[in-house]
Amino acid sequence: MMQKTTLLRALIGTFLLLQSAGLHAQIRITESWNSLSSGQIIRLASLRDRPDFAWKTDTAAVRFFLNLPAGYARDSALQWHEEGGMAGVEKRTQEQWLRSPLQLATEVYNYRGSLDELDFSNLWYAFFPSDDEGQIVCKSARVNAQLSRVKMSKGLEFDVVHNRGEGALFLLGVPFPLDTATQRWMRLPSEQAALLPGSEHRFPTEFGPWSLQAFGTVSFVEKERTISDYRLSIVGQKDLRDQILEQTLWQPVDSGTVQPIPELYVAANLLNDALPDLLLLTTLSDGGLELVLWVSDDAPASALMREAGRWVFPAATETLANPAGN
Repeated sequence: MMQKTTLLRALIGTFLLLQSAGLHAQIRITESWNSLSSGQIIRLASLRDRPDFAWKTDTAAVRFFLNLPAGYARDSALQWHEEGGMAGVEKRTQEQWLRSPLQLATEVYNYRGSLDELDFSNLWYAFFPSDDEGQIVCKSARVNAQLSRVKMSKGLEFDVVHNRGEGALFLLGVPFPLDTATQRWMRLPSEQAALLPGSEHRFPTEFGPWSLQAFGTVSFVEKERTISDYRLSIVGQKDLRDQILEQTLWQPVDSGTVQPIPELYVAANLLNDALPDLLLLTTLSDGGLELVLWVSDDAPASALMREAGRWVFPAATETLANPAGN
């Protein structure tokens, strides 16, 4: 029995010697719920020297980690502080925005682009209206594409599909997780979805309502409606500062005559803040359709929104005689 105890002590001493010599990274370190490994203490001491470290003493830092409940991954908590805490999370999220733009997709229209342009490694979410259509429900989804059996024209067309049993208003691929537990406010367009000159839609925010306003001149020539000098703008306040911003979201290059004009597909709080996000649907000059996502998250300081995603369904160039493909 004495020999076993001596051998055990020798093994523990050898392990601690290797660890203090800087070789602990090569050994799998197991942590008990009520103690810190030597490697963690060394890292905490290093973290203590940083000017942005919140704790003023090593003892306070160690006490914090020791008081975490059993089963908590302390090493991940330490790594979170090493990477900058909340400031580090915000920095990495912003970097992800820039590296991986949001991807917009819809089940309603076939996809005719290259599948290489759809990043299925993103985290994908399907958005559904609540039963009373007053809120939008966000659910994680597995998204993929398959060859369409029903095509609009010659060439390859794909159906974007997901694992949810119900049809989604749209699908969104993002490089970071979204909250799926909280329902967000939503406004679907009325029967008149077109954003005609003089129309206005107001959306709630904690800083006061935002307003989507359409400007322009409507005239009728031989009973044909003509719209000129069209402009679509969003007006609102993005923070506690008493500063009202106005941003033009859509204005044609040739504003002399505009026909047709954008439609409001959906307005909702889609991402991680409480500010509005917009989906606008426009008919292209060639007859195709374009769905554009405007989000308030991570918008430039001088703007309310930024364009974050675009889904284009080109016009059919050559219609099939048998669209069912039979």
